[in-house]
Amino acid sequence: MPEKHRHAGEVLDKVNAVWVENARDKVLRGVFDRFLTYVTAAQRNGRHGKGNAFFVTGESGAGKSDIVENLLLTHEALVPMEINDNLVTPWVSLSLPRAAPLRVLGTSILRAIDYTVKDTMTESAAWELLPKQIADSKVFLIHIDETQHLLNNASDAEKVAGAIKGLMNYRPWPVSFILSGMPESNNLILHDNQTERRNFSFALPAVDPTDQRHVIVDIIEKLCAAGGFTCAAFTQTDMPQRISHAASDQFGRICEVTIRGIQMADLAGDTELKREHFAKAYRDSSHTRGHDDLNPFFVENWEDLEKGYFVTQVAEE
Repeated sequence: MPEKHRHAGEVLDKVNAVWVENARDKVLRGVFDRFLTYVTAAQRNGRHGKGNAFFVTGESGAGKSDIVENLLLTHEALVPMEINDNLVTPWVSLSLPRAAPLRVLGTSILRAIDYTVKDTMTESAAWELLPKQIADSKVFLIHIDETQHLLNNASDAEKVAGAIKGLMNYRPWPVSFILSGMPESNNLILHDNQTERRNFSFALPAVDPTDQRHVIVDIIEKLCAAGGFTCAAFTQTDMPQRISHAASDQFGRICEVTIRGIQMADLAGDTELKREHFAKAYRDSSHTRGHDDLNPFFVENWEDLEKGYFVTQVAEE
């Protein structure tokens, strides 16, 4: 790689390492702490724990995967612990491919807990093994990302809800779940009255670029500080709102758009963030090269443009 690209890569390493914490992290932590207290409390007849589901939902780019990952990695109740001379992590996390059948979910959980899975393993074999294998691994919390990929139709949702409920009800080792995904992931609740009664939920709303402008500015300032850039003049303009517009007002995507602008600034040899850095980055990631009239970082009437960072169709001239 040329020197300037190597340097930009080093800058991006620093910027990507930053976790931009804000109020939603605190709210999530509060709800999750109540969830943990509920699922780990002692039960009748000497039993401990109660399986439950915690739904984290939001639109594409909201930052669902990242906020759950940060919670799992930083929560003091979920750190690895030594049990019988073995280091045990009480949770696992897995992300589902598109249109994942129940067999894929079962084998993915088995692999996540380090059980050797043969490619020929059937759905019934996987789900027969799961309860005991999860108990033996001492995992009590399973994070499933992209949960909506389990829900191709109503019968799938009913089947998945039943399978998850089976693990939640297993004795003597009930399992709890964090289910993150698009808002339609909540359809799992609709197919089981018990799941509906027992679930906790946390939705990640869009950022309001007017009322929450300070949130966008905070993202820009923290990411710039990590990369060694200044942005005081930049944030005094309407650029925070333009960034939010390009990011469809989604928190995670706002971070991504900002990082792309920082990359362009470094490649240009600048130490101060400027509008043109974002305009060039937008060109690279959209279909607007040669169509600056569709670039929200070029035009003055940017609010009239469709929200989003990836323009898929450009009107013919």
